[in-house]
Amino acid sequence: MSCAFVVTDARKFDTPIVYCSATFERLTGYTKHEVLGRNCRFLQAPDGNIKAGDRRKYVDENAVFYLKNQIAARAEAQTSLINYRKGGQSFTNLLTMIPITYDDSDDIVYIVGFQVDLVDQPSAMLNRNRGTSYPSSPKDL
Repeated sequence: MSCAFVVTDARKFDTPIVYCSATFERLTGYTKHEVLGRNCRFLQAPDGNIKAGDRRKYVDENAVFYLKNQIAARAEAQTSLINYRKGGQSFTNLLTMIPITYDDSDDIVYIVGFQVDLVDQPSAMLNRNRGTSYPSSPKDL
């Protein structure tokens, strides 16, 4: 199993994507040229148009709030949420975000986000990590 992932630059305004894997491109239908420089929130709406601070119509706002809080706390995060492919098709995404520091500093330089489509691969993570359970929502953390 190849994992879809992106790397975002936490030092820049709006934490833009600076790298995306080919698996991310296949998962979302967006090419790297369409995602580089954008914040990952575009995956939270069928048309890809959502601004910072906008009320989420298509995604669980509690999950988004949890992710924002974990980023602010400089902590890893994992939750499942609905995301959207190019063209508007939804998929259930297990998202794991890991902040990366550099040179023994506490400053976060990058955030790596790993995505697994739980519809296409419902047991992919659990089969590899028997005995481990993943939260289905921020309330389960």
